[in-house]
Amino acid sequence: MSSLNLTPNLPVMAIEAGVFLVNFVVVKKLLLDPYLAVSAKRKQFTEGNQNQAEHLEIENIKAAQKIQSQLSLVNDESRALRDEAVQDAKVKRDSLVHAASVEATRTIEDMRQELSRELAGERARIPALVEQLTREFVQKVVPA
Repeated sequence: MSSLNLTPNLPVMAIEAGVFLVNFVVVKKLLLDPYLAVSAKRKQFTEGNQNQAEHLEIENIKAAQKIQSQLSLVNDESRALRDEAVQDAKVKRDSLVHAASVEATRTIEDMRQELSRELAGERARIPALVEQLTREFVQKVVPA
């Protein structure tokens, strides 16, 4: 009958340990190290590009904020210039309107004075006209 021998066989264990170590070194050098190197490069490219993209995104946000602030500044400056131009135009308009009003008032006053003089002249002629008309009427009504 067969028996189960559980005593360790040192030469067989040493040979198996040697084969394991040789296989371990071969697998590590031929498979594991190249795989880890390629994996590290891929991770570096992927994460490096992600980091670069995040950095570019932050720069874009800063540039957009800078552009927005410059646009706001230009908008404020243009609004101030427009308001100043409008104010100048209003002052010029008011001075022109005032000058026209003064000239119109002067012209109206001159016309009133001229009309008053002419009216006074015509009123002065009324008694003479009445006397002339009366004489003509009397001559026609009363025959001489």
